[in-house]
Amino acid sequence: MGSTASKQQEGQGSSSSPSEGMTPSAPSSNENGQTITRVEPPPKYQPPEGIETKTFEPLEVEVDDEGFVKSFALDDREGYLKFFEEYGFVVVNGVLSEEEVEASVNEIWQEVEALSRDDEPIFRTSNDKKETEGMSSMAPKSASSSKNKKKEKDSGGKKAEERGVTRDDPSTWDRDWPGGRLGIMGNDIAAGPMAWRNRISPNLYKVFSDLLGTKKLIASMDRLGIMRPTKNIRFPKKDKKGNPIEGEFEVCDKPEWLTQSQWYHWDLAIWTWFGLDPAPPSAAELGRWGNPIEAAFSFITENNENSDFKGFEKVQGLVAFVDSKDNGGFITVPGYHKFLETWAKQTPQFSRAGFVPCSKKDPLVNQGVKITMRKGSLVVWSSRMPHCNYPNEGSDFRMVQYIKMFPEVVLDKDSMPKRAAALRERLPPGFEVTELGERLFGFKPWDDGEDADAPSKAEGAEGEKKKKKNKEKVKDAQPQERAKE
Repeated sequence: MGSTASKQQEGQGSSSSPSEGMTPSAPSSNENGQTITRVEPPPKYQPPEGIETKTFEPLEVEVDDEGFVKSFALDDREGYLKFFEEYGFVVVNGVLSEEEVEASVNEIWQEVEALSRDDEPIFRTSNDKKETEGMSSMAPKSASSSKNKKKEKDSGGKKAEERGVTRDDPSTWDRDWPGGRLGIMGNDIAAGPMAWRNRISPNLYKVFSDLLGTKKLIASMDRLGIMRPTKNIRFPKKDKKGNPIEGEFEVCDKPEWLTQSQWYHWDLAIWTWFGLDPAPPSAAELGRWGNPIEAAFSFITENNENSDFKGFEKVQGLVAFVDSKDNGGFITVPGYHKFLETWAKQTPQFSRAGFVPCSKKDPLVNQGVKITMRKGSLVVWSSRMPHCNYPNEGSDFRMVQYIKMFPEVVLDKDSMPKRAAALRERLPPGFEVTELGERLFGFKPWDDGEDADAPSKAEGAEGEKKKKKNKEKVKDAQPQERAKE
């Protein structure tokens, strides 16, 4: 099986300079009389005339007796590799312990309460004082300073805890809720100590390493996801002064808390990925690491526009902190990763971005399967899979952390020091980075002498062939200075 997630389509990975194929437009003059020649990009990809339109046949996914999709134990490497190859996603159980899950949930609530009150973010960097002003602009609009200042004035100067969300009081959960219409928290990375520990979890690393077929991985930074329950919520009854009456509750539904549904998309520059775009963007890393605000967005969208993955698959993932069933969760179309190239070839290109939305008229929006999963589990999916989350229609919260890893060789070597410096500044004060974390965060390079990409005996000749192909691509991609590290 080898590198289970190796690209299996022809034509992927082609690259050219952004200037190739560009057509100069007629010269014009600016207001100073200077002559300007603008370079216009060529038209986007159009399917050849007479191309046969094919349709996708969805796959069914097994569900266990408890209502969760088929999942695998952490030590069932062969099982989850095979499943991922067939379906384009896989759920692996028990990657986080009960204690890690509980600590993660507590941390999310701390952040929710702080954001809803527009307090200074509680999980930032050791350089908070110089960054606070800039970082505050990254909070959700619903938690803006002006709105909360007005609220404080209108409420007679109430204390912060009386203005914002309180974990144990559902009547406060509509006070500038930071989850947004998509159930994703804010526009900044998850920055608490547990979020950082989860990113360098040896168990998560094992799964990503197995799926990608290399030990030399980099962990990217992403956000948290949270959805409020919308049914059978126990609201505490209150007396005339607004104080809760002990032991008395009123059960209500809150359909207005539902998040958006069917926003299927790909975090992938699809036509570039398959070598179809007449003018693909440069494969160089486009991250902007000097400014803390721009760096946060670069981490969240990292590699979405990069089509040069050196023969490796591009994958994404999330870990669940609450059992996920009817309370919101991840949804995708099983098996679509094998069809996406066909879809791209028969679909006129409408985007060069690293986020491609799916039309609600596309049949795939009715072919999605809810990926129900247990708390502490990890789901990893190919970026060739259309996906989104589905709304919470239950009585429990949905809480997740988005985590992805990618091969070290994918990163542009010139940008790695700046990326590492930007990431180091975001570490919580006093956070101890493990030896594995030093490499996953890019603080230390992976040992070139380590035979990290050797396939196991169980993978057989096919795995050996794929590994050899990947290694050749990786070798070609390495700069000459690499041997001196």
